[in-house]
Amino acid sequence: MWLTEAQIDNAIALGKAGRAPIAMAGRFLGLSKGDVDVFIDGPISRIASAAQQATKQLRPFCEG
Repeated sequence: MWLTEAQIDNAIALGKAGRAPIAMAGRFLGLSKGDVDVFIDGPISRIASAAQQATKQLRPFCEG
């Protein structure tokens, strides 16, 4: 599945705002339900995370 330009722009905006969407399975109200934490992410969250990291390091981040 390919992302549209709008989805990519939205992911970058989320990252720059510090809101990278990553889901954590196995937790309830912040408490661990087991021995292992599992994080679930996809292409949008990976783009947002990269944009967030670049913003923290005061580096530019763009689509191309």
